[in-house]
Amino acid sequence: MSAHLVCDETDRAAWPVDLIRTQLARPSTWPELREQTWREVLQRARTLGAP
Repeated sequence: MSAHLVCDETDRAAWPVDLIRTQLARPSTWPELREQTWREVLQRARTLGAP
């Protein structure tokens, strides 16, 4: 999953879904960011299949 959706770290281009989930669960994460990220997760799952 693209790390740029949930952080500004440039040293990692991708994160596993469980790490993305942890980041999105933080109270400081904006609802819009959660929605955008999960929309991309679902789109990739549909096109690429299960991880």
